[in-house]
Amino acid sequence: MSDRPRILLVDDDPLAVALTREALRTDFEFADAGDGELGLQAIAASPPDLVLLDVMMPGIDGYEVCRRIRADLDVGDLPVIFLSSLVGADERLAGYEAGGDDYLVKPMVPAELRSKISRVLSLRAERRQLRNDLSSAFNTALTAMSSAAEVGAVLQFLRTSFACRDYDGLGREVLAVTQGYSLDCSVQIRG
Repeated sequence: MSDRPRILLVDDDPLAVALTREALRTDFEFADAGDGELGLQAIAASPPDLVLLDVMMPGIDGYEVCRRIRADLDVGDLPVIFLSSLVGADERLAGYEAGGDDYLVKPMVPAELRSKISRVLSLRAERRQLRNDLSSAFNTALTAMSSAAEVGAVLQFLRTSFACRDYDGLGREVLAVTQGYSLDCSVQIRG
């Protein structure tokens, strides 16, 4: 199994697929899908590291494919770069509005495509690392707060127990602390 990133090419034009594969063959592994529906099925079966997506295809167009990717919680952060022969500003904006990370016009410049792919893959890796760091920090904070609450309860008990004037008061303090932890207990104090 290769450690090279895997790209899913979703395009109904065999020549465009062949040119893209040739431009990127040294750096990436590939899977192909000839239309939007097949692309979504391929993503569900084995999510790639990145999707290169044409806009105009039979059946589901590229914009709708991208929207469906973004709506799927399992693959919603999957990088999507549109590769299309549609050159107008409205088409490019529609690609970004659908959730695309970038939009390149065919025929693409191989060096530019490699650069854009590298950028979006790096951003995805950074976002994942930040999510992991945030999760770890959140768990650490919860552990610290839980420990602080327990230590606080023990310190509060020590303060109140030293202030008790008799065994009945001390017994009430022990019961109050154990009830705070939802523990059932009985107290017997001998002096």
